[in-house]
Amino acid sequence: MTVLEAAPVPLANVIGARLGAELVRIHRDHGVNVRTGVTVEQLHTTAEGVVVDCADGGRLEADAVLIGIGIVPNTEVAAASGLQVRDGIVVDAQGRTSTPHIYAAGDVAQRYSARAGGHVRFEHFDNANRQGAAVGNAMLGR
Repeated sequence: MTVLEAAPVPLANVIGARLGAELVRIHRDHGVNVRTGVTVEQLHTTAEGVVVDCADGGRLEADAVLIGIGIVPNTEVAAASGLQVRDGIVVDAQGRTSTPHIYAAGDVAQRYSARAGGHVRFEHFDNANRQGAAVGNAMLGR
């Protein structure tokens, strides 16, 4: 199995560079070929499977490919409405935006985290579910 990661260290923006590097080491220790700093240029299917052409000139052949590319948050309406936007809709720890009585949650929310020491945006279903519940409670004054 081969994992291609465009970033120099996977998940560094979420869990930090040290822990991200440790995860790479653990995967490699278990036989996974982890290649960081590699982007995919093109995919094409053949009778035998899939060919992956990498931007660095490398080429991989596989029976199957799983693609996880993340998202670019759709913030155009929020920005046009006057909300503060920076890689997502900027919110405080309770999900409040820069405009009173407007909240945001989920993958689009750039939420303040005291633990992280700033605003962070996590693309994960569990985070989105928990933020939704937390923001709902904040809206209800709980």
